[in-house]
Amino acid sequence: MAEAPTDYTSDRDRTRLSEVECECLFDRLFPGGLAGRDVLLEVAPGGWAESPLVRVFHPTLEQTFAELIDFHESLERLRLRRSGEVPKPPPTLEDAKASWQSLSKPVYPERECAELLGMCVWDVFSDNHDVLGADGRLVDLGSFRAAAAFIAGRMSRDLRDSPYDYLDFYLGPVVIRRRADLSPVYRTLFRRMRALDLDWIYCFPRLRLVTLRDPAEDDVPIEKYDPSDSIQREEERHRAAQEISKLEADLEEAHLEAVREAQRSDPPPIVRSYRDEYGRLPRGWPPEA
Repeated sequence: MAEAPTDYTSDRDRTRLSEVECECLFDRLFPGGLAGRDVLLEVAPGGWAESPLVRVFHPTLEQTFAELIDFHESLERLRLRRSGEVPKPPPTLEDAKASWQSLSKPVYPERECAELLGMCVWDVFSDNHDVLGADGRLVDLGSFRAAAAFIAGRMSRDLRDSPYDYLDFYLGPVVIRRRADLSPVYRTLFRRMRALDLDWIYCFPRLRLVTLRDPAEDDVPIEKYDPSDSIQREEERHRAAQEISKLEADLEEAHLEAVREAQRSDPPPIVRSYRDEYGRLPRGWPPEA
């Protein structure tokens, strides 16, 4: 009797779409491509230049100044919490003008709409959220970087004169999301997903600390062993462990406060857009502490 073939497929592989299936699914989601004219008409039926979404790529001076201030304050909170040093002066309006002028450029409707769509695709299909296919399998585009590379590859094929890199879509619209309400883009995406019987599971964002240490640091040849050096290294490791423990506690407290705030607030645009198209909130909202 012939032996049954060995199945090397993991449980995870059996419960998610293959790479080829993911490509085919996106062909169905966007038959005209991510840069298709149909997407532009759906996202901004009144014209891209007249849409508030144009501010994503052409922010006002006031928006640019507010972003610089927010970025400065975020860095200062982190720096002062760890160092206790004197605060640095905030950016000035003149600083904002320099950044704002560098962003001044012509409007390119198809390209800008496609790039924003790509960022929102990352926001839905990555960022620890889950997309389920009609058969219940995961539409898994891989890690944060792999998902961004998947989108960049498709965008490069759609806009052949502008090759894209994963960095163009990595972390989605996190930098520009405050410039405009992105709901029209999310609704377009969820509308197309629902038409294909796809579903979405929301995951509340969370920062986690990753520490890397070379194990070889502990391997000291016996002929080079020095008790005083060993004691010093142990003290340094102990101090580092205390700092890491404190930072982890700070991150945990910040996460719990963010969850409590989310529970008291209206859902974010991405969740509201899902509700608008599916008629219900996604699994995962509201978040739990």
